[in-house]
Amino acid sequence: MSPTFPPPDDEGLLAAGRRALRELTDAPEWMILRAEALGVPRVQRAPSLFKRVQALLSVDSWAGAMPALRGVAGTRQMLFSAAEHDLDLRVLPLEAGWALEGQVLGPDEAVQVQVTRPDGQALPPQPLDELGGFRIEGLAAGRYRLELQFADTVVELPPLDIGTAATDA
Repeated sequence: MSPTFPPPDDEGLLAAGRRALRELTDAPEWMILRAEALGVPRVQRAPSLFKRVQALLSVDSWAGAMPALRGVAGTRQMLFSAAEHDLDLRVLPLEAGWALEGQVLGPDEAVQVQVTRPDGQALPPQPLDELGGFRIEGLAAGRYRLELQFADTVVELPPLDIGTAATDA
């Protein structure tokens, strides 16, 4: 005589559950290991003393330029936004190389500008003047990294192509 499902009482339900468990095969080893790994905490980096924020490009004077005109030697102006600060940044051609000039807009704070050259070498940090501005001259063409270092926050800009290379910030 075959049992009816669902059994009419709790005891019958428990007995049916036990029978079903005996008939089930074990999960494959790989599945068991994967399930156990879900409970293992992932390794995390040590917390930084600085909060890191990525700046977003909101205005680029060369964004609408025709691709053929992008390599033309001329001033490029960009506006980046990050948290409560904005950065008005200009790339200027010089007789020998390029200059990076900018002004940090927002609450007055002690800020330093850190520029890293394409070869990975960091230039000395540049403090801001009384109007929140800075100017770095003598840069060769290439892809640079720029960070604004506040008291407890580091604002990272997307890589900057300086020179006649395609300029996609």
